[in-house]
Amino acid sequence: MSRVGFVRIVGPNDACRQNETALDWNVQGMQGPPGPAGPQGLQGPAEAPGISGYEVVTAASAYDSKFLHVAEARCPAGKRAIGGGAYLIDDQRYALGSSAPWPVGAPGTAPNAWRAAATRLPSATERSQLVAVVICATVAP
Repeated sequence: MSRVGFVRIVGPNDACRQNETALDWNVQGMQGPPGPAGPQGLQGPAEAPGISGYEVVTAASAYDSKFLHVAEARCPAGKRAIGGGAYLIDDQRYALGSSAPWPVGAPGTAPNAWRAAATRLPSATERSQLVAVVICATVAP
């Protein structure tokens, strides 16, 4: 390289002129100090809505021969009912009349329980028990 900044490429057997300085190419120097930290990155996307905290809760009526059995299984505070059902123990003479999320129909509210009802058939005297089952979860908005 000349003293005025011009670069002249020479072959491996050529020499620099009097006003030129030889440069070595492809030589790695010592590592420099770390640079300053970069700016903070953009915020990532919001978490996708979904469910968490899956839990199954059961509740049973008394085991007796009453005409009507009602059972209501409730989710813990803050969780919603996302499914459920009911079954009878010793059910030969009882009929399951309803099994549904509860409460139903309140605008803007989600069910947080499962309610079921069963009735004893006419002339039956056997005992039975109704069990309500609710599947609960925390539901993201």
